[in-house]
Amino acid sequence: MYGGDGPPPQPKTFTMSLEKHILTVFSPMAFASDYGVRGMQNMVRVAPLTIDGSAFVSIEVELPQTHLSIVECDEGYVMCGALDIGLLREKLASRKVVAARAVGVNSLQALLDGRVDSCTQAAESLGIEPGMSIREALLRMKRSGCESVL
Repeated sequence: MYGGDGPPPQPKTFTMSLEKHILTVFSPMAFASDYGVRGMQNMVRVAPLTIDGSAFVSIEVELPQTHLSIVECDEGYVMCGALDIGLLREKLASRKVVAARAVGVNSLQALLDGRVDSCTQAAESLGIEPGMSIREALLRMKRSGCESVL
């Protein structure tokens, strides 16, 4: 059984990029198991996702009264309305984060079916713009240099 001191050890067969997400999934489950916390087992879900033959990673986080949905690849990510695009555009613009958000979505499927509400300057440089489908924005990120993490 996991001892609770840091994240549980992981098999070395995962790629480094995917391993960072797997740790996110297993840590809450181990914590819940060790400390008897009910309901944490399904708090974070990470899964591979394919769009038009391109590999992405979906991340869903269940919080009280909130559901966070994210789809990412090595180049960038899209997220539900909780993403603060204003912060990324203004105070963190020098980081050149490629990100877009959709508002009014409450599930992963709704995010995938949604439209870009706003995006960063780095996303705009890839041709991503408000009104574009989220799927198209993800594919533009992927075409800009994302490598498969699977």
